[in-house]
Amino acid sequence: MDIFLRARGPGIDLGLVPEDEQLADPVLQLFEGANVIATNDNWSTLDAEAIPASLPLDHPNDSALRVQLMPGAYTAVVSGAGGGTGVGIVEIFAVGESSSRLLNLSARARVLQGDAVLIGGLIVEGDGDLPVILRAIGPSIGTDLVAAEDRLADPWLQAFEGASESFLSDDWQQHESAAQIPASHQPVHPSEAAVQGALAPGGHTAIVRGVGDGTGVGLVEVFVAP
Repeated sequence: MDIFLRARGPGIDLGLVPEDEQLADPVLQLFEGANVIATNDNWSTLDAEAIPASLPLDHPNDSALRVQLMPGAYTAVVSGAGGGTGVGIVEIFAVGESSSRLLNLSARARVLQGDAVLIGGLIVEGDGDLPVILRAIGPSIGTDLVAAEDRLADPWLQAFEGASESFLSDDWQQHESAAQIPASHQPVHPSEAAVQGALAPGGHTAIVRGVGDGTGVGLVEVFVAP
């Protein structure tokens, strides 16, 4: 599967993130299991044909990768060069023709208050709705990844189509779609959030916050419903 990845910090629209809060020099790494299979700091080091014309990068400090991936699980990690911090965005695009498709996308980050929340985006292509399961995970994140005291204790999830809210979930068992979620995709902890529904073609956004302005590391996930 032909995949293009972008890690943007200074290239984020100033209308979304002020310049002084952006990750000044993002570094992008792609893992298969524990192995780094590709890395990039500044995108200009790539061959020009690796950058799709429809997905340009404007700032020289932003990063990108163009890779061919076999079916399996992969992890993209964005960090700041020299230990820098700030708001960054990682984007994953399937480009070209392929018989494969993306089945699960997830992102992990520290959820704070106000606008400093965890935001995931998804673009659905095609003519029909896409059945999905959306989840916001915190307490059940593995201790090998995040210490128990650092996890988001009570996440809640909002999904938007444009500016219109399409789904809202706090404790997943209380949501009207709970009975439709397969056992294999049900959250482990009752305070985590999940919904099953259908997304129309177009752009969608999932936002994870902490109930009562709680903070901690959270995970947002999108699965194509089995």
